Amino acid sequence: MTETVGYLQAEAEANWIRTHQPEIWQRTHKYLFPFGYLTYKMVGRFVDSVGSQVGYVPFDYKRLAWVGPSDWKWQAVPMPLSILPDLSPRRMCWERSPGRRRKRPGFLPGCL
Repeated sequence: MTETVGYLQAEAEANWIRTHQPEIWQRTHKYLFPFGYLTYKMVGRFVDSVGSQVGYVPFDYKRLAWVGPSDWKWQAVPMPLSILPDLSPRRMCWERSPGRRRKRPGFLPGCL
């Protein structure tokens, strides 16, 4: 287990930012992966799909949710839960309007 924790700590990008750029980490409002950032830019919400959680974050891949408050991953990758996006259990679908361009693209109802 110690080897697993050490690997997670060494590979977590958040740990690198927290250690080497503490002023940026202190100002960080949300920690997002690329698809979560694009979702925010398109719909104005900090939400990401459970399928997009592929990095070194405190995520439970069996339950498809952020780990519980006493899980060891919070110690390996320390960050407040509030910095992470809400998770969408469903697939996300881009809204497409054939023949018409929308001013602000978004998601189909029920997909996010």
